[in-house]
Amino acid sequence: MKGSDVTRPNGVGVHSVAQTAEPPARRFLWRQRRADALEGLAWFSMAVVLALFLADGGWTYFTNIRDVTTGIGIVAGLVGSNLLLVMLLLAARLPVIDGAIGYDRALAAHRRLGKPVLYLILAHMVLLLISYGLALGRNPVAEAIAMITSMPDMPQAFIALVLFVLVVVTSLVIVRHKLPYLAWYLVHLLVYAAVLLALPISSVRASFSRSERGRAGTGCPCMSAPWPPWQCSGS
Repeated sequence: MKGSDVTRPNGVGVHSVAQTAEPPARRFLWRQRRADALEGLAWFSMAVVLALFLADGGWTYFTNIRDVTTGIGIVAGLVGSNLLLVMLLLAARLPVIDGAIGYDRALAAHRRLGKPVLYLILAHMVLLLISYGLALGRNPVAEAIAMITSMPDMPQAFIALVLFVLVVVTSLVIVRHKLPYLAWYLVHLLVYAAVLLALPISSVRASFSRSERGRAGTGCPCMSAPWPPWQCSGS
């Protein structure tokens, strides 16, 4: 045996496994680069969502005081929805994610995002209820009832919100009491139900033109973003 060579019985020399295997430091560096790329992609998706909102006229919400609440509410909904997608991808056991950071770290990141996503979605709902309610002279509860009874897809949106709350609360209970994985899995199926229920909300704006957005009993042709009720000719 000479150096790192191994001589077979027939006299043929071959390189050792240590010489042909990829060095651990190089493997670690490669995984770290993939992890950084995935994190950068997540931030990039957030930037794209906000850029599209601003390019579509969203910046006008922040040009006067009375529209700011509506603008912040919409941004909270956009950011929360994007982070929810990131959460689902982290828990989906995708090879590209697990190979970069490992499933344990991916699941830990998934858990850390749970509360912020819930808070953003709650802020989205509360801020829009306050904003539209003030414009129409209603309290948030009355505005919520009016939205549920007069706006397409709003009942599904409120059901989706309830499901999100249930998922976060029950997940905390499962983690705290170390309940079986099956319980965690069944609870998280509610997330997919909530996403499916909330999807139609994203198409409300595209499905109704400004002239068609008439709320029953309010005389306001606006049903949702980007036109707050006080910008409507009928209010």
